[in-house]
Amino acid sequence: SGRVITKDQLSRHGPGSDVMWVSVLGQVFDVTVGWRHYGSGGTYSFFTGRDGSRAYSTGHFTEEGLIDDISGLSHGQLGEIFNWINIFGKKYTFIGRLQGPFFTPAGVPTTTWRDLENALLDLGAEEEGKKVLRRRFPSCNSHYDNAEGKAEVWCTVKSGGTTRDWVGLPRQLHLPGEKVRCACIQETLLDDPKLKEYPDCKPDATSCRLKL
Repeated sequence: SGRVITKDQLSRHGPGSDVMWVSVLGQVFDVTVGWRHYGSGGTYSFFTGRDGSRAYSTGHFTEEGLIDDISGLSHGQLGEIFNWINIFGKKYTFIGRLQGPFFTPAGVPTTTWRDLENALLDLGAEEEGKKVLRRRFPSCNSHYDNAEGKAEVWCTVKSGGTTRDWVGLPRQLHLPGEKVRCACIQETLLDDPKLKEYPDCKPDATSCRLKL
């Protein structure tokens, strides 16, 4: 079950340290093997050495946004954040529980954690889960020319019928039991194992031309 970690201990494992830790919803993981992403200058270095749970859903990667306060978030947003525990758990080593809003100094779940669990139970309905995925991975715009054997997919702030303040990058989204589709992905989510880059398309391009 790991040990109990203080915020001061967590802060010592920031992006410039030899051993790097990330906390989400009070669950601390050693992400050192992902140093290219979480080390100094890495795409996700702002998550290292802190619990920035709220930003995993809001996308506000500022000092004000990278906080462990999840109050006021919808059940869907809480589900998005909780999903990161599963993602980190598959790739990185679990270290322990962070003393704070989710766990006491003894590592016992707090009322905030219990409320989170109840919210996730409410979210459990399959249809709501699909809505969470659509918000997290909105579909790309697309144009297919079967006669020419070509297609184009691209992302905008409104593609997929989801209005947002970010554009996203086109990726192939592989979900169990579903047909592969193009989704617009935030940069902080690009290492999700369900995603694959399009061949012959620059990783940072917002549109891709494809051969059918």
